[in-house]
Amino acid sequence: MKVIHLISSLDKGGAETQLVELINHQLKQNIEIEVCYLKGNSYWVDYLKKKNINYYFLNYKNSLNLINLVFSVNLFIKIIKRFKPDIVHSHLSPSEIISFLTSFFVDKIKFVTTKHLDSLIFTGSKTNVSSLLGKFIENIILSRNDKIICISNSVLNFFLTNTKISRSKFTMVYYGINYNLYDEIFDEEISFFYKKYKLKKNT
Repeated sequence: MKVIHLISSLDKGGAETQLVELINHQLKQNIEIEVCYLKGNSYWVDYLKKKNINYYFLNYKNSLNLINLVFSVNLFIKIIKRFKPDIVHSHLSPSEIISFLTSFFVDKIKFVTTKHLDSLIFTGSKTNVSSLLGKFIENIILSRNDKIICISNSVLNFFLTNTKISRSKFTMVYYGINYNLYDEIFDEEISFFYKKYKLKKNT
């Protein structure tokens, strides 16, 4: 299987860090991966290099800059046609716009998006903000996706309430945590935590 992840940036943010964790697990499943990003300071690029993952900077500025938007979409289409992925997985609103426009020019590809925030497009991190225009645009963009992943019940309920997308397209998957990063370093703290709350070791 081949997957292209499209994300707004490779900065050190929550969605970006979670994407790297997801990539690590997909590599273990022998999934071929490429990553495209739109802007930012490229914090995770060195990590992708170490993993021998191809990455591409699409130089996206904003959706109102039509020339730049066309350039970014055209570049993304070329990458897709060369790599021939089975899945295009977008993360965060700007990436959803690029993915949406691209979906009209390629076929035999599944489009998936992960909703990392309970906010409509163009509202950024302003969670739970609703507007008629936002709902209208969100419905159009999400309708092109084969699957929509929400990272919590709160995010899931927000989009079920504010869109008319079929419930069957949605699924909820919490962020994953790599416990191996913490077990040895914080062994004493973890033991204290389990004793304090009277937890079983397999909890």
